[in-house]
Amino acid sequence: LKGGALLNAVSALMEAEFLGDSKAQDVLTYLLDAASVPYLSMLRGWLDSGTLSDPYGEFMIEHSPDEDSHGISTSGDNWLHWYIVRDEHILCSLSLTGREREIAVDKILTTGKYWNAIQFCQGSQGRESDETKNGEDSGMQIDASEWKFTMSSIELSAYIDRSYRDAAMRLRQVVLGEYQLINSLRVMKRYFLLD
Repeated sequence: LKGGALLNAVSALMEAEFLGDSKAQDVLTYLLDAASVPYLSMLRGWLDSGTLSDPYGEFMIEHSPDEDSHGISTSGDNWLHWYIVRDEHILCSLSLTGREREIAVDKILTTGKYWNAIQFCQGSQGRESDETKNGEDSGMQIDASEWKFTMSSIELSAYIDRSYRDAAMRLRQVVLGEYQLINSLRVMKRYFLLD
């Protein structure tokens, strides 16, 4: 076991085997928090900028095997297949089941894809103007040093939602504002659909 699967296994062990043993729970909590640092760092990088640095295949998101050396999908269906989810590495700390879990995982995947689309359109400037906005409207900002496996699932879910919203708003600004999608569609409608 490795990555998210290992973290989930240790968490399940703590909950099932050592429920009444406070010393064992303290040790396992310490181990979980220490072992989760690389995973949570990858999650934070994915949610904040769409970066994926996972040399050992431990994170829940992976680059699509259909990409060439330049990151362009060779399957022809770029957007849907840039990245895929590895179910075995999804953290159980999301504390969700069924449809709610699918929605949270989809938000995580889509957030990183949005940042990648922005970076693809703008180069490396895609996130610079938004870094200071993250968490402005909420008192639930999570400091990087506070990211632990045992952190509240409410805080984690709120951070995921906020990152998703920020990425979606920025992508909308790029597409509608900087690339003027509406005007381009009007032009295409006028010339190709004989409006």
